[in-house]
Amino acid sequence: MRTPSLRAANERLVLECLSHGDASTRAELAASTSLTPQALGPILAGLIADGLVLERRRRSNGLGRPPTEYLLDPNGAMRALIVVRFSDVVVAVRDAADALVGVERTRHDAGGAQPTRLLRRAFRLLDQLIARSGRDPGRLSHVRIAIEGRVDTDRGVVHETPVWRARDTCVDEIARRLLPADVAVSVEGHAHALAASALDLARLDDGELAVIIQLNHDVHLYVASGGTLVTGRSGRTGDLAHLPVPGNDRRCECGKSGCLRTVSSGHAVVTAYEELTGERLPAAVDVIERVAARDPHAITAVRRSVDWLAVALAPLLGVLAPDRILLTGAVGASDSGGVAYLTEAIREAVERPDLPIEVVHPGFSTVDLTRALTA
Repeated sequence: MRTPSLRAANERLVLECLSHGDASTRAELAASTSLTPQALGPILAGLIADGLVLERRRRSNGLGRPPTEYLLDPNGAMRALIVVRFSDVVVAVRDAADALVGVERTRHDAGGAQPTRLLRRAFRLLDQLIARSGRDPGRLSHVRIAIEGRVDTDRGVVHETPVWRARDTCVDEIARRLLPADVAVSVEGHAHALAASALDLARLDDGELAVIIQLNHDVHLYVASGGTLVTGRSGRTGDLAHLPVPGNDRRCECGKSGCLRTVSSGHAVVTAYEELTGERLPAAVDVIERVAARDPHAITAVRRSVDWLAVALAPLLGVLAPDRILLTGAVGASDSGGVAYLTEAIREAVERPDLPIEVVHPGFSTVDLTRALTA
């Protein structure tokens, strides 16, 4: 592992301990993180210098010199998340104490956005959100940009996305031109971001094997061991869009027939709803919103997608034999019955009626999505 990557991972580990209130002194942090007190010295010094952490003397109990304790600085650096989806952009900001500063959302032309123009609009929304909060915009330290599609997370390049037609767009380069030079930028796949956040919320035990099933624009399956999400360098790990499904004769845009994407994905949900009603909605999120309104055609469209998903996942889950299943994304749409169907099918496939299956983020609303991604 590269030294900067290791340092960043250790800093995040320390920040997580501080945010959860598990530890505050150097000795407590060492016990919670398995880092030595000597290794924690430069890490804490760097976090203090970056405006993320404060240090102070713990109140004395009358026995010796009280130890120094560390806590997150609520007025320290802020971080932002920009989620770019098929037809909308969600911007969320958290402060150094991990409190949500605010959330904003704006819609855009589905599938027809121009990358630079769309990002410029997103950053304006970010500036407005910070200004309304009364916070110092100079405290913004990191912007994560999560985009639906195929993303090279190392280079910040979006190879393919339903958001715009251009291929191989270097979002990292565009963002660095539009943001202040001292703001760190990271670009990731929206699916990867949601899976990673689901894993953070689930808090797996060491050695516990989990499978994260996600249904958004396409279908994704991630494997996690303990707190580690297994991914490839390109960020494409987990994409099941073109997995062949027995019994499916629909032709995919890739030229083949039977791909899972044609029957179980955001694209498939929109198509199913159109077949039932004759109305073409911009994106799956619009169908999900109608599920919440108890539209019977929307519920049927989601159930069809979930039924096909169960058929495709059965052999994979039988081989992996996970300790736990995490469901996230549109698969957790409220009141659609999809979760119940999928849960029953999974347990039957692996012949484990007591297999723990958890919906980490049951809604698909903007607020629920942002809470999951920024937690």
